[in-house]
Amino acid sequence: MARYGKTFTDPAASSSTAVDWNGSTGMFAVQGTFPSSCEIKLQHKLGAVWQDVGGDATLTSSGACVFTTAATQLQVVNSAHTPSVTVVVEPVYENKAL
Repeated sequence: MARYGKTFTDPAASSSTAVDWNGSTGMFAVQGTFPSSCEIKLQHKLGAVWQDVGGDATLTSSGACVFTTAATQLQVVNSAHTPSVTVVVEPVYENKAL
């Protein structure tokens, strides 16, 4: 059985982290300390283009959102600086984050 989603810490400045995805509903959450001008966002691949999932999935401080996408490729992008955070992208089944 495939394992979808990912939890990781302290993404490097100006980096992207791939997340295996099953094309469903999930939770995107970031908790910790953000340096000034640091933005962490969730993107999905539509065709050959990476697109932001939406405004709620672009964080400049600790927070979380629920998202739905049919895409099977996701990435978490850190715009600048290295934060001291934990990032979680996990599927949601029957109103429960796994």
